[in-house]
Amino acid sequence: MTAYAIPFNKNDMSRKIFFIEDEPELVRLLRLMLERYGYIVEGSHTLSDAREKLAQVQPDLVLLDLHLTDATQIEVLDWAKGPVGVKNIPVLFLTGDLTIKSWLDHTPAPHLKGMISKPFSYKQLLLDIDAALV
Repeated sequence: MTAYAIPFNKNDMSRKIFFIEDEPELVRLLRLMLERYGYIVEGSHTLSDAREKLAQVQPDLVLLDLHLTDATQIEVLDWAKGPVGVKNIPVLFLTGDLTIKSWLDHTPAPHLKGMISKPFSYKQLLLDIDAALV
């Protein structure tokens, strides 16, 4: 793995990132990389599990895959923008579906911070996380 000099905010050390992703290999890589850069990492493989865990974890940021095994893309999007979802937590979507950009541009929800296109570079992921946490 290449080491990058990432200009992330020193106040972000020990910040909690909660990911909702159903690809086991990506989960493992995200956890290793984010912990290496000082983040506390929690996660879920399903939306239903995330609903239960999020209240307990109280993360600073959610990384959310749009294509989960237990929810449709519409259910994930509705949950992310709605009052029962992550209304006061910044959210970055992880997706290979570029149509989400148009939806984000027309959705008045300031906590939805954008999307990270799969496949992504870890350098760009860290920069996007840093920007979302500001």
